[in-house]
Amino acid sequence: MKKQSFLFLCLFLLAAPLIKAQESRFAVHLSDKDTAHNPHSLEEPSEYLSRRALDRRNNLGIAPDLSDLPVSPRYIDSIRPWVHRIQNRSRWMNLLVVEAADSLTPILEAMAFVDSVKRIGPGASKEEGSSLRSVQSSDTSRSSVGTTSADSSYYGYAWEQIKMLNGHLLHQGGFQGEGLLIAVMDAGFKGVDRMMAFDSLWANNQVRDIRDLEDHDGQIFDSHTHGTMVLSVIASNMPGTYRGTAPGADFLLLRTEVSGSEYISEEYNWIAAAEFADSAGADIINSSLGYSTFDDSTQNHTYQDMDGATTPITRAADMAASKGILVVSSAGNQGNDPWNYIGAPADARNIITVGAVDPNGNYASFSSKGPSFDGRIKPEVAAQGVATVVQSPEAMPSYANGTSFSAPIISGLMACLWQKYPQHSPIELRERLITHANQSDNPDTLTGYGIPNFSRAAELGLDAINSQAIEIYPNPFRSRFQISFPDVSTRGKTIMVDIYDIMGKKVYAQTLQDTTADRTLTINALAGYSPGLYLVKITLGQKLIRQEKIVKE
Repeated sequence: MKKQSFLFLCLFLLAAPLIKAQESRFAVHLSDKDTAHNPHSLEEPSEYLSRRALDRRNNLGIAPDLSDLPVSPRYIDSIRPWVHRIQNRSRWMNLLVVEAADSLTPILEAMAFVDSVKRIGPGASKEEGSSLRSVQSSDTSRSSVGTTSADSSYYGYAWEQIKMLNGHLLHQGGFQGEGLLIAVMDAGFKGVDRMMAFDSLWANNQVRDIRDLEDHDGQIFDSHTHGTMVLSVIASNMPGTYRGTAPGADFLLLRTEVSGSEYISEEYNWIAAAEFADSAGADIINSSLGYSTFDDSTQNHTYQDMDGATTPITRAADMAASKGILVVSSAGNQGNDPWNYIGAPADARNIITVGAVDPNGNYASFSSKGPSFDGRIKPEVAAQGVATVVQSPEAMPSYANGTSFSAPIISGLMACLWQKYPQHSPIELRERLITHANQSDNPDTLTGYGIPNFSRAAELGLDAINSQAIEIYPNPFRSRFQISFPDVSTRGKTIMVDIYDIMGKKVYAQTLQDTTADRTLTINALAGYSPGLYLVKITLGQKLIRQEKIVKE
């Protein structure tokens, strides 16, 4: 029975300073939101949600509900004297994360407004170390990359990993993430405040806020490069050297991961970060983290827990999705391990889980496998996670392996896609992504629906694309040459290819009907013509989109 007398509480309050016991971290689940006394109300959501957050919800038709109401200050004040500190609080889960002496657990449990008290980790953070098990990078050893090809003259070393998904065509259509706010949740962002790759973020005020949800000291730039590398995949802006998937977006940089140890308390850090991202108005969460087993084996998850509804972090990920946030999670790197399957929150129902492929588009054996325990396709999609080029303070640019780096490729391009379709909901964007992946009709448990094609997902026609995306080769040619068109839909329009000799006489004409298939047109009709200069004109509908001089040897 959850009752106690005033005298009982006072006696323990007087005795509390004398208690010398081991401290732990606890999740204190509360019974209700204390609406009768809570100074916050659903009628005044601007007290706890930013204008941007409210605009996002209004645009999607999402009204604040009881889960948005902050934890009751009255309950917080009642608990505060009994604990060493209140580390985080969750309005979605209606709980407090506290550090307190183990011996005081019965006191907390006896409070009338407390549903349960669960130990989630030791009371103090461990020393910084090298263990980052929940960070989804299978290989953080890095080597500098070699020379790049001529095709990467703009994107630099990031060319191949962006080209694989036709992300460059989305960029050329004018969509680079402007107006979107991406929350990156990770272990640390060492060097982001001083690296050249991120100069434009600071110059343009694109880093909107930072938070450390573990230590609460704001020191996120002094340790751990994992978050730095993840952020670089999205935000780097060094044309000709390295360019990310959404360099025009704005960012929240949130530290949730603790190195050197692994406890379920980190999932509660993640929950607090997701709620901050929501209140700040984030559109997208990138999470290159995953949880399955812990230093305290009694906290371990099982594959049965990967059902989209069990683990704290998974429930929070789906809650974020219900608030209008697009959550992108790495699948994990345990494909070769006994665990084998995706971890949490990759099992969440309404998010995008990303697996890894190599530079040739083949499944990476370390990438965690699906399905979810309840049989859903996981991961949803895949991107390059083998020899992904990233930036770090130690060696930039460099190679790294892991679904940690395939996920931000997708996150950034989803920001660009959302910029194209601002009226869409996260669920609609997710469906658009899946529908335009290369194995959407035959998904599997390794890469899900496959490698997305963002130019198709964005329904980009050739008239919306830089004409240089069309390749004409070889030039000069002897008997034949080829014209390669981007792999995109022309939305009902036809493509006309006309060739003229130096006197202006048309010597060749070809019409290509609308199709979303790859188009490579081989032209050998000039084999019998004289050597010299010819002019190729390419028209989409009624619009001339490319004119190129070619030489027949």
